[in-house]
This record gives sequence, C-alpha cells and structure tokens, in this order.
Amino acid sequence: MKVAVIDVGTYSTRLTIAEVKNSKLKILYEEGRITALGRGVKQTGLLSESAIKETLSALRDYKKKCDQYGVKKCLVLGTEALRVAKNREVFINALKELGLQIKII
Repeated sequence: MKVAVIDVGTYSTRLTIAEVKNSKLKILYEEGRITALGRGVKQTGLLSESAIKETLSALRDYKKKCDQYGVKKCLVLGTEALRVAKNREVFINALKELGLQIKII
C-alpha cells in the first residue's frame, strides 16, 4: 500500500510518499518547500494571507503527486504555527476544500 505524510511546519512544508510492503517501508518520493506559514504569527497571532496562499499552493501540488503515485492514505500534520494562530480555521477549511484533513500536533 502506498502512503504519504505531509508535514506543514512553521517554515517549511514537506511531502514523503512511501510504499509499505511486508511490513517494510520504501521511500518513493520526497519533496520540501519553504512556505513560511508561521511568518509573523508570533507578532500578530495570525497566519498571513500570503503565507496561507503559498502553503496551499504547495499542498495542491503535493496532492497531485499523491494521486500520481496512487497513494491510498495521506496523513497531514500541522505544528506550532497552526496551534497558536487565531485564524487557523481559515487554513483548515481551505484544506478541506482540497480534500485533505489535518491533525495539529
């Protein structure tokens, strides 16, 4: 089965696609981008519109890549910027429109 993890971090967004076969994991594809979702969050408590757009652009591309690889399960994780941002629901709702659900850790 092919699986993916997308890490939506404060400064970068990363994708890892792997195949799980016979309890072994084989990495098939990895990509990372500087998206700076957390830029300015400490000062304003808000995700900026430009950072949201940049991160969503990366996530659209990552979703296409997952489809190309035939990924059956995709886990999207968000970190500190999404924990503290007062407007995180704007980002979370945009992700839902892409067909992705995020777990904030």
